[in-house]
Amino acid sequence: MNCGAPRGKRAALAAWGVIDDESISEGQNLIGTELEPWNTWITEASFDNISHFSEGIGDDNPLFNDREYARKSRWGTLLAPPTILYAVELPGTSVGLPGVQPLYAGSDWTWYDYVRERDPLHARTTLTGLDPKSGRFAKLWVLEKSLTKYFVGRNVVGEAQGYMARLPGPEPDAKKYEKREQYTYTRQEIADVETAALGEVIRGAEPRYWEDVAVGDELPVIVRGPLTPTDIMAGYAGMMGARPTGGPHARGIRWKRATGNYQISKTTGQEESVGSGHMDADAGDDIGVGGAFDIAPARICWGASMVTNWMSDEGFLHQHNVKVIMPNLVGDTTWWQGTVVDKRRASSDHTYVTVKVEAKNQIGQVTAAGQSVALLPSRESGPVELPVPATLVAP
Repeated sequence: MNCGAPRGKRAALAAWGVIDDESISEGQNLIGTELEPWNTWITEASFDNISHFSEGIGDDNPLFNDREYARKSRWGTLLAPPTILYAVELPGTSVGLPGVQPLYAGSDWTWYDYVRERDPLHARTTLTGLDPKSGRFAKLWVLEKSLTKYFVGRNVVGEAQGYMARLPGPEPDAKKYEKREQYTYTRQEIADVETAALGEVIRGAEPRYWEDVAVGDELPVIVRGPLTPTDIMAGYAGMMGARPTGGPHARGIRWKRATGNYQISKTTGQEESVGSGHMDADAGDDIGVGGAFDIAPARICWGASMVTNWMSDEGFLHQHNVKVIMPNLVGDTTWWQGTVVDKRRASSDHTYVTVKVEAKNQIGQVTAAGQSVALLPSRESGPVELPVPATLVAP
């Protein structure tokens, strides 16, 4: 792994690591280089891998879950949710800056074709930026950017620009997020969440034609939550296992020693993975997030599910660009909503719409936002044709 082991004086500081001119310069020396894989969880779109990923993100679309249903679709085979590529490699790596906390900041996805059952998969990642920042998070922090291309055989099926914030330990005058207690729901609020979850609308086999969509149309919302540790574990299981945190048992120990990516538990003195805050409220508060929090890529997947539910089996999700704005804590409920803000016909006769997407929690805070581009069939020009030209829509 190109994570960089701590050396000399830095080794003593590896519990939180160091962000300074020297460590930033070391990381910037890797810009433009291809990085070693660090999160490869699957290498084939097997039925089990597709099924486990779909289950992990709570996507019940039969196009991604039911072989017989999918074989009767125009695609003739089981498809994978577009975001399954997270399981091939996480866009937004954590390189250099040993021991410095990574916090996922977002992904800009572009897909050119569906991943189909039995497709062999691999990825190649290049570090594209390592930019010093200053602000509410810390006097000095770093935003890492990387470009990951995903292949089925020799063909690029998709690519993603990933963003990873690298944050020092909490500073007295630079608080990230305030700690807050878990939200207490009324019985009516729980009933409303459950009704919405059980009533999730999946368009399915009925085509949604481009001509029938108007700017201002709202997509049926989807809800995920209240978030539990089980939801987080399911996301890990389908998407990445424990790979981003080094793995279980001796694998995790070797990874921590090689990379310096750990923190010291204030309670036990144990060297804990920097990802422990996803499951431990105290660890999450120690890093300034405010409590145990979700896997941000899973939240981005939920937003993609909203769009694929809406566009019908005949559509294709071409882009899904989402910025993560704030943590989603255990106990929070996420409501994804979308609004059509543009519709166009490309010179290639592809017809597509742009959808503003936004995630809000149960107290109305926006936790993620961005936009998606969905290709839709047209009564005039016919079905969506794949693969999509790389120049169809500007990023």
